[in-house]
Amino acid sequence: MNFYEYLFGFKFESPVDCLIAAFRIPEDILKRRFIREYLRKNVQFAIDQANTFVKRNYDSKYRWKEFEVGDQIWLRIGTTYRPKDKANKREISCRLGLYPIVREISPFAYELDLPIGNRIHPVISIVYLIRYHVNDDL
Repeated sequence: MNFYEYLFGFKFESPVDCLIAAFRIPEDILKRRFIREYLRKNVQFAIDQANTFVKRNYDSKYRWKEFEVGDQIWLRIGTTYRPKDKANKREISCRLGLYPIVREISPFAYELDLPIGNRIHPVISIVYLIRYHVNDDL
């Protein structure tokens, strides 16, 4: 115990003590830094978990349609493939079909075996194709 501590109840700080205190990192700052890093890791983990869940959900609903050569396909009719003689959209059905796939041009385009007189180009995007499911229960 120092004389000044005994006399006054506290220690006088010398200039050397002030310099040492200035360069020393307080424990409170270390604790805050540890807590901040811990929270950052927890938040990053939660964000990764949420991204994984959203990606799995999206992939289950929106996967690319895959067709093979010889599959029977409905041709979905929108404003793009509307027949010329039908002006009213309520007069036509929502799909034409069943057309077999002749070949795969790319993963997004297929060539269909269409009748000659319908004025539709045989290479169709997958956006306009619907798979025909055979019901064998009957």
